[in-house]
Amino acid sequence: MSLWGIVRNRLRSGGFSAEYGNANWLVLGALVALLSGFCTAAFGSCFPMRRRTTVERV
Repeated sequence: MSLWGIVRNRLRSGGFSAEYGNANWLVLGALVALLSGFCTAAFGSCFPMRRRTTVERV
């Protein structure tokens, strides 16, 4: 998004029109979903809620 902001400002200073479209917001939403999924998976693997029960083998 910051890269697009830089490009947008340069295009506007050159006389062209540029604005934030749907693709930028879609990528931002996908990034947030990816990061939240990664944090959830990392938290779940490092701090499990239940302890594993040990099975006695006879």
